[in-house]
Amino acid sequence: MDYSIFRHYDIRGIYPSQLNEGVIFWVAKAFGKICNPSRSLIVGHDIRQSSLALYPVLVSTLRSAGFKKIVPVGFITTPMYVFLAERLKAGGAVMLTASHNPKKYGGLKFIDGKKLPIGGKEILKKIIDWKGKITPPPVSYGTGAKKMKKNYSRPTHFHKKYADFLSRFIDVRKRLKVVIDCSNGSVGPVWQILRESFRRKGIEIMIVNQKPDGNFPAHGPNPLAEKAIRKLKNVVLRRRADLGIIFDGDGDRVVFVDDKGRPMPPVGIWYLLLVEEKALKTVYSTASEFDVNLITSTLGNAKAFKNYLSPVGYVFLKKILKNKNADLGFEYSGHYYFKDFFFHDSGIVAAIKIIGKISKLPYKFSDFSDLLPRIERFPQINLKCRSRQDAPEVFSRIGEHFKEKGFAVSYFEGVSVNLGNSWFNLRLADTEDLFRLNLSGVNRAGLLSLKREVLVFIGKLT
Repeated sequence: MDYSIFRHYDIRGIYPSQLNEGVIFWVAKAFGKICNPSRSLIVGHDIRQSSLALYPVLVSTLRSAGFKKIVPVGFITTPMYVFLAERLKAGGAVMLTASHNPKKYGGLKFIDGKKLPIGGKEILKKIIDWKGKITPPPVSYGTGAKKMKKNYSRPTHFHKKYADFLSRFIDVRKRLKVVIDCSNGSVGPVWQILRESFRRKGIEIMIVNQKPDGNFPAHGPNPLAEKAIRKLKNVVLRRRADLGIIFDGDGDRVVFVDDKGRPMPPVGIWYLLLVEEKALKTVYSTASEFDVNLITSTLGNAKAFKNYLSPVGYVFLKKILKNKNADLGFEYSGHYYFKDFFFHDSGIVAAIKIIGKISKLPYKFSDFSDLLPRIERFPQINLKCRSRQDAPEVFSRIGEHFKEKGFAVSYFEGVSVNLGNSWFNLRLADTEDLFRLNLSGVNRAGLLSLKREVLVFIGKLT
């Protein structure tokens, strides 16, 4: 078994070489030691070929692990498994999904009886306890997929219950044209129902790539991919739409483009969600700290919100959101979390709320986009860490170096330095011996200079 697939947040690996029916056996047994098997358990899957193959094995193995009240909800979005677990008062839930990863990947996500995430590392600990004490049955790879052939484009009664719940978030003031790109993933059946609810409110929803297909033929399941954004832009411009919205493979991540086809940064969506709201509490990860400070100082309302910082990773953010009873959270990867969605993330809830906010603007979405400060973000840089034990010393030395220059330094997660017009954070990766370096700024030339300085200094320390 390849232990690297067990991550802090979930399980993710290539099917069937890393994640297969044999691994599912151990995962199901371990989950039975974490959640109360006497309570009901929601089990769902996305549209990936790996998920279709593993789903029957997962359900049957969970039953053998002692779960007698399994609710096999079948093909759903990841936010739907949270919704169903809450509504059915389940003791936990398991979702087969690899989210936005390429189609060759499979994966699993878990929540417990309190509807909080269970990480892959926690599952792995239980597996290690069990291994050697029981003998797994022989498995035949790929047999499950043959049992799962059906029409996944047709909404089920679970989709209808979910769409009825989501429709309560629809609050629009003027007519709009909206392009929805489902990425051939899990959200298609939900939007098929929601489109009619929006039509009655004067909103024209134009859906593309609606048919669920685990091969993701349109552009892949990652909504941040350049090809996906380019295709959405072309449709928005051709249809003269007011905005475009694209989802990932399982519906928990969402990306927006304005009426000119320009991608909207997540911090801009965060700010727009707060427009006309008062005294909200929000949570965001370390990677968004500079962007939040810059946009609130530029557009105002900096004191209107109580903000809490979270380490990078949705497991941490969800727990802080719930513990602080916060209203809204976001990550730069396109995840948006809501108090009124059980303190979890939902791409569709974010989309519905943004459609409402844009319908109330006295100008176009692109005009709002023009108000935002232009923020340069370099792709995350991974640097080799010789020893994790040395990391605190590295963070301390970097912090002292920039403190001596008069810049603000924080050690909340690794080390963060705010230079006024630019910022960087260096932290340890969760599962690898790597440093993660993220940089943001308002001037590309200045950011390039900062990047060189930081890399040279880190090189001397490591």
